[in-house]
Amino acid sequence: MRSALRFMCMLALAGVFTTSLRAQESTMQPELGLGGGGLIPICETGDRPLNLYGNIYAIFPFHEMVKLEINGGYGQFYSKYWEGAEVETDLFPITARLRFYPIVKSWVLPYVYAGAGALIFENKTRPSDDIIRSQGQPDYANDEVTPDGTSMVFPVGLGLQFPVAEHFTIDVSAGPDITLSDDLNPARDGIKDAYWHGMAGFTVRFGPSSDDYDGDGLKNWEEVELGSDMRNPDTDGDGLTDGEEVREYKTGPTTPDTDGDGLHDGAEVRTHRTDPLKADTDGDNLRDGAEVRDHLTDPLKADTDGDGLNDGDEVNAHKTNPLEADTDKDGLSDGAEVKTHNTNPLNPDTDADGLNDHAEVMTHKTLPRNPDTDADGLRDGEEVNTHRTNPLVADTDKGSVNDGPEVARNTDPLDPSDDVARLKVDVGKKMVLEGIVFETGSADIMPESELILMQAFRTLESEPSIIVQIHGHTDNVGRRASNMKLSKARAESVMQWLVNKGIASSRISTRGYGPDRPVADNKTEDGRQKNRRIEFYRVK
Repeated sequence: MRSALRFMCMLALAGVFTTSLRAQESTMQPELGLGGGGLIPICETGDRPLNLYGNIYAIFPFHEMVKLEINGGYGQFYSKYWEGAEVETDLFPITARLRFYPIVKSWVLPYVYAGAGALIFENKTRPSDDIIRSQGQPDYANDEVTPDGTSMVFPVGLGLQFPVAEHFTIDVSAGPDITLSDDLNPARDGIKDAYWHGMAGFTVRFGPSSDDYDGDGLKNWEEVELGSDMRNPDTDGDGLTDGEEVREYKTGPTTPDTDGDGLHDGAEVRTHRTDPLKADTDGDNLRDGAEVRDHLTDPLKADTDGDGLNDGDEVNAHKTNPLEADTDKDGLSDGAEVKTHNTNPLNPDTDADGLNDHAEVMTHKTLPRNPDTDADGLRDGEEVNTHRTNPLVADTDKGSVNDGPEVARNTDPLDPSDDVARLKVDVGKKMVLEGIVFETGSADIMPESELILMQAFRTLESEPSIIVQIHGHTDNVGRRASNMKLSKARAESVMQWLVNKGIASSRISTRGYGPDRPVADNKTEDGRQKNRRIEFYRVK
Protein backbone atom coordinates (compact mmCIF):
# COMPACT_ATOMS: atom_id res chain seq x y z
CA MET A 1 0.00 0.00 0.00
CA ARG A 2 2.73 2.39 0.95
CA SER A 3 4.81 1.59 -2.16
CA ALA A 4 1.77 2.00 -4.38
CA LEU A 5 1.02 5.35 -2.82
CA ARG A 6 4.59 6.56 -3.35
CA PHE A 7 4.48 5.40 -6.98
CA MET A 8 1.26 7.27 -7.60
CA CYS A 9 2.68 10.45 -6.11
CA MET A 10 5.78 10.27 -8.28
CA LEU A 11 3.63 9.58 -11.34
CA ALA A 12 1.55 12.65 -10.53
CA LEU A 13 4.72 14.73 -10.21
CA ALA A 14 5.93 13.50 -13.61
CA GLY A 15 2.55 14.36 -15.13
CA VAL A 16 2.66 17.88 -13.75
CA PHE A 17 6.20 18.28 -15.02
CA THR A 18 5.31 17.08 -18.55
CA THR A 19 2.19 19.24 -18.77
CA SER A 20 4.03 22.31 -17.56
CA LEU A 21 6.94 21.71 -19.90
CA ARG A 22 4.64 21.63 -22.91
CA ALA A 23 2.94 24.81 -21.79
CA GLN A 24 6.11 26.90 -21.70
CA GLU A 25 6.85 29.46 -24.38
CA SER A 26 9.91 28.85 -26.50
CA THR A 27 11.74 31.72 -24.85
CA MET A 28 10.84 30.63 -21.28
CA GLN A 29 12.61 27.34 -20.90
CA PRO A 30 12.25 25.16 -17.80
CA GLU A 31 14.94 23.87 -15.49
CA LEU A 32 15.32 20.51 -13.81
CA GLY A 33 17.18 20.31 -10.52
CA LEU A 34 18.53 17.78 -8.05
CA GLY A 35 19.39 18.80 -4.51
CA GLY A 36 20.49 17.49 -1.19
CA GLY A 37 20.94 18.76 2.32
CA GLY A 38 19.75 18.38 5.86
CA LEU A 39 16.54 18.33 7.89
CA ILE A 40 16.01 19.31 11.56
CA PRO A 41 12.73 18.24 13.23
CA ILE A 42 10.47 20.76 14.95
CA CYS A 43 8.43 18.64 17.39
CA GLU A 44 7.90 17.66 21.03
CA THR A 45 11.12 15.69 21.48
CA GLY A 46 14.17 17.15 23.09
CA ASP A 47 16.68 15.37 20.83
CA ARG A 48 16.53 16.83 17.29
CA PRO A 49 19.57 15.70 15.32
CA LEU A 50 20.33 16.73 11.73
CA ASN A 51 18.79 14.29 9.26
CA LEU A 52 19.28 13.74 5.57
CA TYR A 53 17.11 15.49 3.02
CA GLY A 54 17.06 15.36 -0.80
CA ASN A 55 14.76 16.41 -3.56
CA ILE A 56 14.17 16.60 -7.28
CA TYR A 57 12.39 19.59 -8.72
CA ALA A 58 11.41 21.36 -11.92
CA ILE A 59 11.27 25.15 -12.43
CA PHE A 60 8.97 26.75 -14.99
CA PRO A 61 9.38 30.53 -15.58
CA PHE A 62 6.31 32.42 -16.70
CA HIS A 63 7.76 35.85 -15.83
CA GLU A 64 11.34 36.98 -15.29
CA MET A 65 10.47 37.72 -11.65
CA VAL A 66 8.13 34.78 -10.93
CA LYS A 67 8.73 31.07 -11.49
CA LEU A 68 6.78 27.94 -10.58
CA GLU A 69 8.63 25.11 -8.87
CA ILE A 70 7.27 21.53 -8.66
CA ASN A 71 9.19 19.73 -5.91
CA GLY A 72 9.31 16.13 -4.77
CA GLY A 73 11.58 15.12 -1.92
CA TYR A 74 12.63 12.59 0.64
CA GLY A 75 13.72 13.18 4.24
CA GLN A 76 14.38 11.30 7.44
CA PHE A 77 12.60 12.54 10.54
CA TYR A 78 14.54 11.01 13.47
CA SER A 79 13.67 12.07 17.01
CA LYS A 80 14.05 10.77 20.55
CA TYR A 81 11.46 11.80 23.10
CA TRP A 82 12.58 9.69 26.09
CA GLU A 83 14.76 6.67 26.75
CA GLY A 84 13.52 3.78 24.66
CA ALA A 85 11.20 6.04 22.69
CA GLU A 86 13.08 6.61 19.44
CA VAL A 87 11.19 7.33 16.26
CA GLU A 88 12.47 7.33 12.66
CA THR A 89 9.98 8.51 10.09
CA ASP A 90 10.36 8.70 6.30
CA LEU A 91 8.95 11.89 4.74
CA PHE A 92 7.86 12.23 1.10
CA PRO A 93 6.78 15.86 0.46
CA ILE A 94 5.30 16.80 -2.94
CA THR A 95 4.79 20.57 -3.27
CA ALA A 96 4.16 23.36 -5.72
CA ARG A 97 6.02 26.57 -4.89
CA LEU A 98 6.14 30.05 -6.33
CA ARG A 99 9.55 31.64 -6.50
CA PHE A 100 9.74 35.45 -6.53
CA TYR A 101 12.96 37.07 -7.81
CA PRO A 102 13.08 40.72 -6.66
CA ILE A 103 16.37 41.35 -8.49
CA VAL A 104 16.72 40.10 -12.07
CA LYS A 105 19.50 42.34 -13.41
CA SER A 106 22.18 40.61 -11.40
CA TRP A 107 24.68 37.82 -11.74
CA VAL A 108 23.40 36.27 -8.50
CA LEU A 109 19.60 35.92 -8.27
CA PRO A 110 18.11 35.90 -4.75
CA TYR A 111 14.54 34.72 -4.32
CA VAL A 112 11.85 33.96 -1.77
CA TYR A 113 9.44 31.05 -2.09
CA ALA A 114 6.18 29.82 -0.65
CA GLY A 115 3.94 26.93 -1.56
CA ALA A 116 1.74 24.06 -0.56
CA GLY A 117 1.51 20.34 -1.16
CA ALA A 118 1.09 16.87 0.25
CA LEU A 119 3.35 15.12 2.78
CA ILE A 120 3.41 11.29 2.97
CA PHE A 121 5.01 10.00 6.16
CA GLU A 122 5.81 6.46 7.31
CA ASN A 123 7.12 5.46 10.77
CA LYS A 124 10.02 3.06 10.22
CA THR A 125 11.06 2.77 13.87
CA ARG A 126 8.73 3.37 16.76
CA PRO A 127 8.51 2.51 20.53
CA SER A 128 6.14 -0.11 21.91
CA ASP A 129 2.66 0.80 23.04
CA ASP A 130 3.63 -0.03 26.64
CA ILE A 131 6.45 2.50 26.64
CA ILE A 132 4.19 5.10 25.08
CA ARG A 133 1.45 4.52 27.59
CA SER A 134 3.97 4.71 30.46
CA GLN A 135 4.56 8.29 29.51
CA GLY A 136 0.89 9.16 29.46
CA GLN A 137 0.74 9.32 25.66
CA PRO A 138 -1.88 7.60 23.53
CA ASP A 139 -0.57 4.40 22.00
CA TYR A 140 -0.72 3.38 18.37
CA ALA A 141 -3.80 1.32 19.02
CA ASN A 142 -5.66 4.54 19.72
CA ASP A 143 -7.75 5.61 16.76
CA GLU A 144 -6.57 9.20 17.14
CA VAL A 145 -2.89 8.29 16.51
CA THR A 146 -1.74 7.96 12.89
CA PRO A 147 1.71 6.36 12.66
CA ASP A 148 1.58 6.42 8.85
CA GLY A 149 -0.40 8.85 6.76
CA THR A 150 -0.55 12.09 4.78
CA SER A 151 -0.79 15.72 5.65
CA MET A 152 -0.78 19.08 4.01
CA VAL A 153 2.61 20.81 4.10
CA PHE A 154 3.45 24.46 3.53
CA PRO A 155 7.07 25.25 2.62
CA VAL A 156 8.40 28.83 2.87
CA GLY A 157 11.94 30.15 2.73
CA LEU A 158 14.75 32.01 1.00
CA GLY A 159 17.05 30.96 -1.79
CA LEU A 160 19.89 32.01 -4.01
CA GLN A 161 20.55 30.96 -7.59
CA PHE A 162 23.69 31.71 -9.57
CA PRO A 163 25.00 30.34 -12.89
CA VAL A 164 28.13 28.28 -13.25
CA ALA A 165 27.82 27.67 -17.01
CA GLU A 166 25.46 28.53 -19.84
CA HIS A 167 22.80 25.93 -18.94
CA PHE A 168 23.75 25.17 -15.34
CA THR A 169 23.13 26.94 -12.05
CA ILE A 170 23.73 26.30 -8.37
CA ASP A 171 20.57 26.64 -6.27
CA VAL A 172 20.75 27.08 -2.49
CA SER A 173 17.66 27.43 -0.26
CA ALA A 174 16.52 27.04 3.34
CA GLY A 175 13.32 27.41 5.34
CA PRO A 176 10.68 25.69 7.46
CA ASP A 177 8.09 23.21 6.19
CA ILE A 178 4.90 23.44 8.32
CA THR A 179 2.54 20.44 8.40
CA LEU A 180 -1.03 19.89 9.61
CA SER A 181 -0.11 16.70 11.49
CA ASP A 182 1.04 16.07 15.10
CA ASP A 183 1.96 12.45 14.37
CA LEU A 184 5.41 12.67 12.79
CA ASN A 185 6.60 11.31 16.14
CA PRO A 186 4.70 9.42 18.89
CA ALA A 187 4.50 12.34 21.31
CA ARG A 188 1.56 14.65 20.98
CA ASP A 189 1.26 18.13 22.46
CA GLY A 190 -1.45 19.68 20.37
CA ILE A 191 1.07 21.61 18.23
CA LYS A 192 1.54 20.50 14.65
CA ASP A 193 4.91 19.01 13.78
CA ALA A 194 7.24 20.72 11.31
CA TYR A 195 10.84 20.66 10.21
CA TRP A 196 13.58 22.93 8.99
CA HIS A 197 15.43 21.98 5.84
CA GLY A 198 18.41 23.38 3.96
CA MET A 199 19.36 22.35 0.45
CA ALA A 200 22.03 22.89 -2.18
CA GLY A 201 20.90 21.95 -5.66
CA PHE A 202 22.22 21.75 -9.18
CA THR A 203 19.87 22.77 -12.02
CA VAL A 204 19.96 22.18 -15.75
CA ARG A 205 18.11 24.53 -18.10
CA PHE A 206 16.52 23.00 -21.21
CA GLY A 207 15.99 24.32 -24.73
CA PRO A 208 18.46 25.79 -27.25
CA SER A 209 17.07 29.31 -27.01
CA SER A 210 16.74 29.56 -23.28
CA ASP A 211 20.24 31.03 -22.92
CA ASP A 212 19.30 34.02 -25.10
CA TYR A 213 15.71 34.96 -24.37
CA ASP A 214 15.52 37.88 -26.78
CA GLY A 215 17.70 36.43 -29.55
CA ASP A 216 20.07 39.41 -29.56
CA GLY A 217 23.23 37.36 -29.62
CA LEU A 218 24.02 37.77 -25.93
CA LYS A 219 23.56 35.00 -23.41
CA ASN A 220 21.16 35.78 -20.63
CA TRP A 221 23.92 35.64 -18.06
CA GLU A 222 25.93 38.11 -20.16
CA GLU A 223 22.98 40.48 -20.23
CA VAL A 224 22.62 40.20 -16.49
CA GLU A 225 26.28 41.02 -16.09
CA LEU A 226 26.06 43.98 -18.50
CA GLY A 227 22.79 45.30 -17.06
CA SER A 228 20.93 44.98 -20.36
CA ASP A 229 17.41 43.60 -20.72
CA MET A 230 17.48 39.89 -21.51
CA ARG A 231 13.96 40.12 -22.97
CA ASN A 232 14.60 43.16 -25.19
CA PRO A 233 17.07 42.68 -28.05
CA ASP A 234 17.76 46.43 -28.18
CA THR A 235 17.83 47.53 -24.56
CA ASP A 236 18.75 51.18 -25.21
CA GLY A 237 16.59 51.52 -28.33
CA ASP A 238 19.45 52.85 -30.46
CA GLY A 239 18.80 50.69 -33.50
CA LEU A 240 21.51 48.11 -32.78
CA THR A 241 20.87 44.82 -31.02
CA ASP A 242 22.65 44.32 -27.74
CA GLY A 243 24.72 41.57 -29.32
CA GLU A 244 25.84 43.81 -32.19
CA GLU A 245 26.80 46.52 -29.74
CA VAL A 246 28.88 44.25 -27.53
CA ARG A 247 30.43 41.88 -30.06
CA GLU A 248 30.74 43.93 -33.27
CA TYR A 249 30.77 47.63 -32.51
CA LYS A 250 31.99 47.59 -28.88
CA THR A 251 29.35 50.13 -27.93
CA GLY A 252 27.32 50.19 -24.73
CA PRO A 253 24.06 48.20 -24.97
CA THR A 254 22.44 50.31 -22.26
CA THR A 255 23.59 53.68 -23.64
CA PRO A 256 21.98 54.79 -26.93
CA ASP A 257 24.76 57.30 -27.67
CA THR A 258 27.99 55.70 -26.54
CA ASP A 259 30.33 58.50 -27.62
CA GLY A 260 27.96 61.28 -26.56
CA ASP A 261 28.04 63.02 -29.94
CA GLY A 262 24.29 63.51 -30.27
CA LEU A 263 23.68 60.60 -32.64
CA HIS A 264 22.33 57.22 -31.60
CA ASP A 265 24.76 54.38 -32.18
CA GLY A 266 22.41 52.78 -34.72
CA ALA A 267 22.17 55.99 -36.75
CA GLU A 268 25.95 56.31 -36.73
CA VAL A 269 26.46 52.74 -37.93
CA ARG A 270 23.58 52.30 -40.35
CA THR A 271 22.87 55.79 -41.69
CA HIS A 272 25.91 58.04 -41.35
CA ARG A 273 28.67 55.40 -41.30
CA THR A 274 30.39 57.31 -38.54
CA ASP A 275 32.31 55.79 -35.65
CA PRO A 276 29.96 55.26 -32.67
CA LEU A 277 32.96 55.21 -30.36
CA LYS A 278 34.34 58.52 -31.59
CA ALA A 279 32.35 61.73 -31.04
CA ASP A 280 34.19 63.50 -33.88
CA THR A 281 34.75 60.90 -36.57
CA ASP A 282 36.50 63.15 -39.09
CA GLY A 283 38.50 65.12 -36.52
CA ASP A 284 37.19 68.53 -37.58
CA ASN A 285 36.38 69.71 -34.04
CA LEU A 286 32.64 69.30 -34.54
CA ARG A 287 30.70 66.46 -32.96
CA ASP A 288 29.05 64.14 -35.45
CA GLY A 289 25.60 65.00 -34.12
CA ALA A 290 26.20 68.73 -34.55
CA GLU A 291 27.42 68.15 -38.11
CA VAL A 292 24.37 66.11 -39.06
CA ARG A 293 21.68 68.12 -37.27
CA ASP A 294 22.94 71.67 -36.95
CA HIS A 295 25.41 72.34 -39.75
CA LEU A 296 24.38 69.72 -42.35
CA THR A 297 28.06 69.01 -42.95
CA ASP A 298 29.59 65.65 -43.76
CA PRO A 299 30.65 63.93 -40.51
CA LEU A 300 33.04 61.76 -42.50
CA LYS A 301 34.79 64.69 -44.17
CA ALA A 302 36.71 67.24 -42.13
CA ASP A 303 36.39 69.93 -44.82
CA THR A 304 32.95 69.49 -46.32
CA ASP A 305 33.15 72.36 -48.82
CA GLY A 306 36.81 71.78 -49.71
CA ASP A 307 37.82 75.36 -49.02
CA GLY A 308 40.93 74.55 -47.02
CA LEU A 309 39.36 75.10 -43.58
CA ASN A 310 38.01 72.25 -41.54
CA ASP A 311 34.35 72.46 -40.61
CA GLY A 312 35.03 73.04 -36.93
CA ASP A 313 37.28 76.02 -37.60
CA GLU A 314 34.71 77.49 -39.97
CA VAL A 315 31.90 77.20 -37.43
CA ASN A 316 33.76 78.01 -34.23
CA ALA A 317 36.66 80.27 -35.18
CA HIS A 318 35.86 82.06 -38.45
CA LYS A 319 32.04 81.92 -38.45
CA THR A 320 32.12 81.05 -42.14
CA ASN A 321 29.72 78.69 -43.90
CA PRO A 322 31.16 75.15 -43.85
CA LEU A 323 28.93 74.26 -46.81
CA GLU A 324 30.11 77.20 -48.97
CA ALA A 325 33.74 77.36 -50.07
CA ASP A 326 33.58 81.14 -50.59
CA THR A 327 31.35 82.51 -47.85
CA ASP A 328 31.59 86.19 -48.86
CA LYS A 329 31.52 85.35 -52.57
CA ASP A 330 34.53 87.53 -53.35
CA GLY A 331 36.18 84.94 -55.55
CA LEU A 332 38.66 83.73 -52.92
CA SER A 333 38.02 80.53 -50.99
CA ASP A 334 37.64 80.88 -47.25
CA GLY A 335 40.83 78.90 -46.72
CA ALA A 336 42.86 81.13 -49.05
CA GLU A 337 41.57 84.24 -47.30
CA VAL A 338 42.42 82.95 -43.84
CA LYS A 339 45.66 81.10 -44.49
CA THR A 340 47.26 82.91 -47.45
CA HIS A 341 45.97 86.46 -47.74
CA ASN A 342 44.90 87.11 -44.14
CA THR A 343 41.73 88.73 -45.43
CA ASN A 344 38.29 88.54 -43.88
CA PRO A 345 36.33 85.61 -45.34
CA LEU A 346 33.10 87.26 -44.24
CA ASN A 347 33.81 90.58 -46.03
CA PRO A 348 34.39 90.64 -49.78
CA ASP A 349 36.36 93.89 -49.49
CA THR A 350 38.48 93.52 -46.39
CA ASP A 351 40.19 96.90 -46.57
CA ALA A 352 37.07 98.71 -47.85
CA ASP A 353 38.99 100.28 -50.71
CA GLY A 354 36.36 99.64 -53.38
CA LEU A 355 38.01 96.52 -54.82
CA ASN A 356 36.99 93.07 -53.64
CA ASP A 357 39.70 90.86 -52.27
CA HIS A 358 39.86 88.58 -55.31
CA ALA A 359 40.29 91.52 -57.70
CA GLU A 360 43.10 92.90 -55.55
CA VAL A 361 44.93 89.58 -55.28
CA MET A 362 44.37 88.12 -58.72
CA THR A 363 43.88 91.07 -61.04
CA HIS A 364 45.46 94.23 -59.69
CA LYS A 365 48.07 92.61 -57.43
CA THR A 366 47.31 95.19 -54.78
CA LEU A 367 47.28 94.53 -51.06
CA PRO A 368 43.80 93.40 -49.98
CA ARG A 369 44.41 94.55 -46.43
CA ASN A 370 45.82 97.99 -47.36
CA PRO A 371 43.33 100.38 -48.93
CA ASP A 372 46.14 102.47 -50.52
CA THR A 373 48.75 100.04 -51.74
CA ASP A 374 51.09 102.66 -53.31
CA ALA A 375 50.51 105.19 -50.51
CA ASP A 376 49.68 107.96 -52.99
CA GLY A 377 46.66 109.23 -51.08
CA LEU A 378 44.08 107.48 -53.27
CA ARG A 379 42.28 104.24 -52.39
CA ASP A 380 43.01 101.35 -54.71
CA GLY A 381 39.37 101.23 -55.81
CA GLU A 382 39.39 104.95 -56.66
CA GLU A 383 42.53 104.52 -58.74
CA VAL A 384 41.14 101.55 -60.68
CA ASN A 385 37.50 102.52 -61.04
CA THR A 386 37.53 106.31 -61.10
CA HIS A 387 40.92 107.76 -62.04
CA ARG A 388 42.31 104.83 -64.05
CA THR A 389 45.64 105.31 -62.35
CA ASN A 390 47.99 102.50 -61.39
CA PRO A 391 47.29 101.50 -57.75
CA LEU A 392 50.77 100.01 -57.55
CA VAL A 393 52.58 103.22 -58.61
CA ALA A 394 52.25 106.38 -56.55
CA ASP A 395 52.94 108.65 -59.56
CA THR A 396 51.24 106.95 -62.47
CA ASP A 397 52.32 109.53 -65.10
CA LYS A 398 55.79 109.84 -63.54
CA GLY A 399 55.39 113.56 -63.67
CA SER A 400 56.91 113.98 -60.20
CA VAL A 401 53.62 114.52 -58.36
CA ASN A 402 51.80 111.57 -56.80
CA ASP A 403 48.34 110.68 -58.00
CA GLY A 404 46.62 111.76 -54.80
CA PRO A 405 47.93 115.34 -54.78
CA GLU A 406 47.21 115.65 -58.50
CA VAL A 407 43.59 114.65 -57.99
CA ALA A 408 43.35 117.00 -55.01
CA ARG A 409 44.54 119.98 -57.04
CA ASN A 410 42.51 118.93 -60.12
CA THR A 411 45.43 118.07 -62.38
CA ASP A 412 45.47 114.93 -64.49
CA PRO A 413 47.34 112.06 -62.77
CA LEU A 414 47.73 110.46 -66.20
CA ASP A 415 49.41 113.56 -67.75
CA PRO A 416 52.95 114.26 -66.53
CA SER A 417 52.99 117.68 -68.13
CA ASP A 418 50.74 119.23 -65.54
CA ASP A 419 52.52 117.80 -62.54
CA VAL A 420 54.99 120.66 -62.06
CA ALA A 421 54.57 124.32 -63.06
CA ARG A 422 57.30 125.66 -65.35
CA LEU A 423 59.67 128.38 -64.25
CA LYS A 424 59.46 131.68 -66.09
CA VAL A 425 62.97 133.11 -66.46
CA ASP A 426 63.72 135.83 -68.98
CA VAL A 427 67.03 136.01 -70.84
CA GLY A 428 69.58 137.82 -68.72
CA LYS A 429 67.48 137.39 -65.64
CA LYS A 430 67.94 135.16 -62.63
CA MET A 431 65.52 133.36 -60.30
CA VAL A 432 66.13 131.93 -56.86
CA LEU A 433 65.11 128.24 -56.70
CA GLU A 434 63.61 128.36 -53.26
CA GLY A 435 63.18 124.98 -51.62
CA ILE A 436 66.37 123.27 -52.71
CA VAL A 437 67.91 121.91 -49.53
CA PHE A 438 71.29 120.24 -49.00
CA GLU A 439 72.79 118.19 -46.24
CA THR A 440 74.61 120.43 -43.75
CA GLY A 441 78.09 121.26 -45.05
CA SER A 442 77.48 118.99 -48.05
CA ALA A 443 76.42 119.13 -51.69
CA ASP A 444 74.01 116.22 -51.27
CA ILE A 445 70.50 117.27 -52.28
CA MET A 446 67.74 116.50 -49.76
CA PRO A 447 64.59 114.68 -51.00
CA GLU A 448 62.34 117.61 -50.21
CA SER A 449 64.03 119.50 -53.04
CA GLU A 450 62.33 117.26 -55.59
CA LEU A 451 59.40 119.52 -56.45
CA ILE A 452 61.38 122.70 -57.24
CA LEU A 453 63.95 120.70 -59.19
CA MET A 454 61.15 119.14 -61.22
CA GLN A 455 59.91 122.64 -62.05
CA ALA A 456 63.34 123.45 -63.40
CA PHE A 457 63.45 120.20 -65.29
CA ARG A 458 60.01 120.76 -66.88
CA THR A 459 61.05 124.26 -67.93
CA LEU A 460 64.20 123.07 -69.68
CA GLU A 461 62.45 120.02 -71.13
CA SER A 462 59.60 122.02 -72.63
CA GLU A 463 61.87 124.71 -74.11
CA PRO A 464 64.96 123.04 -75.64
CA SER A 465 66.40 126.41 -76.72
CA ILE A 466 66.95 127.64 -73.18
CA ILE A 467 70.53 127.69 -71.90
CA VAL A 468 71.05 128.40 -68.23
CA GLN A 469 73.80 128.97 -65.73
CA ILE A 470 73.32 127.67 -62.19
CA HIS A 471 74.76 129.82 -59.44
CA GLY A 472 75.56 128.51 -55.97
CA HIS A 473 75.71 130.85 -52.94
CA THR A 474 76.51 130.42 -49.23
CA ASP A 475 76.43 132.53 -46.07
CA ASN A 476 79.63 133.95 -44.56
CA VAL A 477 80.01 131.35 -41.82
CA GLY A 478 83.38 129.61 -42.11
CA ARG A 479 86.35 130.21 -44.35
CA ARG A 480 85.70 131.91 -47.64
CA ALA A 481 87.68 129.35 -49.63
CA SER A 482 85.59 126.52 -48.23
CA ASN A 483 82.37 128.35 -48.96
CA MET A 484 83.49 129.06 -52.53
CA LYS A 485 84.17 125.40 -53.07
CA LEU A 486 80.88 124.33 -51.44
CA SER A 487 78.80 126.76 -53.50
CA LYS A 488 80.35 125.45 -56.71
CA ALA A 489 79.75 121.84 -55.67
CA ARG A 490 76.11 122.50 -54.88
CA ALA A 491 75.51 124.16 -58.24
CA GLU A 492 77.09 121.14 -59.93
CA SER A 493 74.84 118.76 -57.91
CA VAL A 494 71.78 120.56 -59.27
CA MET A 495 73.19 120.41 -62.77
CA GLN A 496 73.89 116.69 -62.45
CA TRP A 497 70.33 116.05 -61.22
CA LEU A 498 68.95 117.73 -64.36
CA VAL A 499 71.38 115.88 -66.62
CA ASN A 500 70.31 112.60 -65.03
CA LYS A 501 66.73 113.47 -65.92
CA GLY A 502 67.68 113.92 -69.56
CA ILE A 503 68.72 117.55 -70.00
CA ALA A 504 71.85 117.91 -72.15
CA SER A 505 74.87 119.03 -70.17
CA SER A 506 75.75 121.47 -72.97
CA ARG A 507 72.75 123.55 -71.98
CA ILE A 508 73.90 124.05 -68.41
CA SER A 509 76.93 125.66 -66.82
CA THR A 510 77.69 126.35 -63.16
CA ARG A 511 79.39 128.95 -61.02
CA GLY A 512 80.03 129.20 -57.29
CA TYR A 513 80.03 132.62 -55.65
CA GLY A 514 80.39 131.52 -52.03
CA PRO A 515 79.52 134.35 -49.62
CA ASP A 516 80.38 137.15 -52.07
CA ARG A 517 76.84 138.01 -53.22
CA PRO A 518 74.62 138.08 -50.16
CA VAL A 519 70.99 139.12 -50.58
CA ALA A 520 70.36 139.52 -46.84
CA ASP A 521 72.15 140.40 -43.63
CA ASN A 522 74.44 137.56 -42.51
CA LYS A 523 74.13 138.71 -38.93
CA THR A 524 70.75 137.00 -38.54
CA GLU A 525 69.81 133.34 -39.00
CA ASP A 526 67.01 134.34 -41.35
CA GLY A 527 69.43 136.40 -43.40
CA ARG A 528 71.98 133.63 -43.56
CA GLN A 529 69.25 131.18 -44.66
CA LYS A 530 68.33 133.45 -47.57
CA ASN A 531 72.00 133.75 -48.58
CA ARG A 532 72.31 129.94 -48.83
CA ARG A 533 70.59 129.58 -52.23
CA ILE A 534 70.63 128.25 -55.80
CA GLU A 535 69.80 130.60 -58.66
CA PHE A 536 68.93 130.00 -62.29
CA TYR A 537 70.40 132.55 -64.69
CA ARG A 538 69.10 132.37 -68.25
CA VAL A 539 71.94 132.89 -70.66
CA LYS A 540 69.89 132.32 -73.87
